[in-house]
Amino acid sequence: MMAAARYWRAVGIATYGGGELQLSELQLRDGAGRVDVGAVLTSSHPPVTGALDDLADGSVDVNCVFA
Repeated sequence: MMAAARYWRAVGIATYGGGELQLSELQLRDGAGRVDVGAVLTSSHPPVTGALDDLADGSVDVNCVFA
């Protein structure tokens, strides 16, 4: 079971070869399912294409790309 928290942070993400990071979904889950429903996503680096909301839309067809 995931501990209750007000903020969660993904840190230290690096790409192979230093290229762009392309994500289609980023979900926080515990044994019962998603625990990030209704969360407000923020980022210290804005995406170059796509939007942060694309990471929580339940679709792997739309990507959010970071430089």
